[in-house]
Amino acid sequence: MMRGVACAECERMSKLVIECARRAATAEFRLESFFPEPPFGQATANDLHVRQSEVEQSRAAFAHAERERMEHVHSHSLTLSR
Repeated sequence: MMRGVACAECERMSKLVIECARRAATAEFRLESFFPEPPFGQATANDLHVRQSEVEQSRAAFAHAERERMEHVHSHSLTLSR
């Protein structure tokens, strides 16, 4: 974020990025802590798939939020340069 330039939308987006990062870390932890006991049945495969999907979705949400935040911050620099 640019120093000295902030608005309510900057604050909202920063909080959203932090929340998305927290969710991504939680999803990654859930996946990494998955140690099923044999025999591995369909329920185990489904649980693994759910955890992998959570990681993918949370990473995508984080990337999207970060991209939007950076675009918004860039809009401040465009406004200041005019």
